[in-house]
Amino acid sequence: MAIQLGRLSLVTIAAFAAIGAAQAQNLTIDFNSTQNIAGDTPAFRGSFTYEGVVYGPTNSPINGVANPTTGVSAPSASSINLETAFTGSANSLISTDENGIKLGNAGTYKYSDGTRGSNVVYRFYYQEYSAIAGNLTKGANHEQEERKHFVKAVVGQGSTLTALQALPEDSYTYNGIAFSNFPTGNFSYTVDLLTQTGAGLFTLDNILVPASWNGGTQGSLNVSGTLDSTSLIADANGIVGSAGIEGGSVTAGAQNPSDASQVALWNIVVANSTTTVDPKYYLNFFGTNSGTDVAREVAGTIIGLPERIGGVAIIGKR
Repeated sequence: MAIQLGRLSLVTIAAFAAIGAAQAQNLTIDFNSTQNIAGDTPAFRGSFTYEGVVYGPTNSPINGVANPTTGVSAPSASSINLETAFTGSANSLISTDENGIKLGNAGTYKYSDGTRGSNVVYRFYYQEYSAIAGNLTKGANHEQEERKHFVKAVVGQGSTLTALQALPEDSYTYNGIAFSNFPTGNFSYTVDLLTQTGAGLFTLDNILVPASWNGGTQGSLNVSGTLDSTSLIADANGIVGSAGIEGGSVTAGAQNPSDASQVALWNIVVANSTTTVDPKYYLNFFGTNSGTDVAREVAGTIIGLPERIGGVAIIGKR
């Protein structure tokens, strides 16, 4: 397995329920926990080695090895703290490489139910108060669920709804990126404290459409969407002490609706999706509860887009 890192200068999930216990600043990813918005998928399948330590789920190896065929060692560490783990030369590169750095080893992990996890590449994006872990691969096991839930975890120090409401301005805008397995794009989100709602925009560029779907010619689709205005709530997505949005509706389509070829590609990916296309977004506010860093950052996920796109991470700061 490999691990890919990124740190943004600007800037799914019991649903965040497994990570909801972290109210203090906590950028620790727990590989033993199911951390998807629907709560119905395996936690993490696969392991990686970083600085001599094998990270991954430690609660279900078979015979003490990740892969009995290759003898890959079972994970010895079930969690990793993004705030402290990546130091030295790796950390110095993160801020200059938005797409991240790959670290780790190759190998698959076998589980106590007899299934074998596919190779994975985890991408960790972290800010000062929040972080997202995403799985860049689409595994052979539980493939449909993996495709729906690209974001495996959102962690951080939450800002409460009360602290957010006490900010002096009427509205605040957050800017950052949206990213999925490989496509990346832009993300912007505005919270309106007068109406106690939030709404935003996202884009994803260069989503490949298979030639077999498009009359023998491979296509490249650019997508944009709106994160519709939704009311703020306290303790959102199971993260106690963090204001946020749960299940906001999403309107998505071709980035250029006047381009008939792009609209056609969007229709193709919708028609070929074996999962229901009904996108929703989930988002939390992170930072302090006093001073200048109240609700300084946001991080979350979009699910329910066409299967070819899969889940999308959204992360940014004001």
